[in-house]
Amino acid sequence: MSLRSHLNGLGWLITASIAAACILTADAACAADYVKVGSDTITVTGEIQLGDEVKFRAAVSEIDRSDLKQGGVIMLLDTPGGNVFAAKQIAAGILSARSKGIPTTVVVPAGSVCASSCVVIFAAATHRTVEIGGTKDGVRVPSAALYVHTVSLNDHETTETMAASVDLARLMKEIGTPDSVLAKLVLTGSRDGARLDAKDLRDWKNTTIMPFEGFNR
Repeated sequence: MSLRSHLNGLGWLITASIAAACILTADAACAADYVKVGSDTITVTGEIQLGDEVKFRAAVSEIDRSDLKQGGVIMLLDTPGGNVFAAKQIAAGILSARSKGIPTTVVVPAGSVCASSCVVIFAAATHRTVEIGGTKDGVRVPSAALYVHTVSLNDHETTETMAASVDLARLMKEIGTPDSVLAKLVLTGSRDGARLDAKDLRDWKNTTIMPFEGFNR
């Protein structure tokens, strides 16, 4: 079964889990939730915070390795990012699993965002998929969007946060992130955010731009 068909089969579960996991208010974003849906898929929604690596491991522990298909553990990402240290810890877990023969496929569905520290998780995966936008039931769904920028502390950039940005870029370089993405990361202020374009994604090894299916709508 193709990844696309597999995700389509999980559509109603994905929609239900995202709706239940995070209700946003006008003045506060909820913390990230890591919810297992189906036999091999985890949805990640909300803002990444310290301690999320524990929630991530708990969600992965619910997956029976015998249920995994060629793509391994599938993660559906829809998060504005958040704490970089927590994202690095999750990325380290993904890389550790890969070293043990357990691949991870990350998917950013149409209508979803993977920004800031979320891209660290995206970079660590064995396989990456980004869904382009389309129309479903008469409603236009925008293409998935990925954004990068420098590290900040309480929305401020300092000498220390700039050094942290360079260190992060070095780490991401080691795991195969293209130079064009790293350049956007270190040259874009934390109050902005540079969107990754089709060329950035095509130059990223093991990254697929998937035609619209609207499986999570």
